[in-house]
Amino acid sequence: MFGELRVHVHVAPDARDKPAPGGPLIFYWNSAWHPDTRGPSEVLDALGQEAIDEVVAQGGLIAAPYARRCDLCQSTGTQVWFGEDLALADRVVACALTHARIDTRHIHAVGWSAGALQAVDQLLLRAKYMASAVSYSGGLSPAEPDDTDSSNRGAVLLTFGNPDYFVIGLRDQSLRLIERERPLGRYLLACDHGGAHEIDPLVAPYAYRFLRDHPYKVTPEPYLDAVPDEFPSYCKSAE
Repeated sequence: MFGELRVHVHVAPDARDKPAPGGPLIFYWNSAWHPDTRGPSEVLDALGQEAIDEVVAQGGLIAAPYARRCDLCQSTGTQVWFGEDLALADRVVACALTHARIDTRHIHAVGWSAGALQAVDQLLLRAKYMASAVSYSGGLSPAEPDDTDSSNRGAVLLTFGNPDYFVIGLRDQSLRLIERERPLGRYLLACDHGGAHEIDPLVAPYAYRFLRDHPYKVTPEPYLDAVPDEFPSYCKSAE
């Protein structure tokens, strides 16, 4: 717990005893505004049980903060999360490094909808330790934060579909992220499925592969010449 905020974790009891380099630390940010209706189980749709099991077996950790109302917390630029959320994430990182076997080149964020905005925010605002992110129908938050470390422009996998009718257009925010960040040298894998506002079920089985392939400050970009065949054909390197 951190104030009124809580986190559900997937971790092995003997995580600290796993061999080096260990496993990833992956944050999953839920879709809905505090309070949320689904809870941390949404990560199963976003990553799949096989990926979660692999992370845990390596000594890594999946951290899924509960999206619950926090009356004492400060709102953020995403308009749905709190300023305290990233402070909570910092504590989770510190705790995981102490009690699990975390490969520090593999700290990632994944989210859907409002949670996707938060995942991208985390990638930008915690560039000192974040490796890469997956944004399911999210993109750049209205606050448009900049990297806190311009030497680390972590890669992003974005999925988006038809225009939506939320407070902000999440397709538009995804395209805005591409427009702003591609000229700065950030790698973006854009998956325009043309469908509904959802966790893309055709991309989700390969989201963990994208994260594995994009550790902290990876060079050269592994997908620059070709996107792996496993990804749907509509997933293209953004230009």
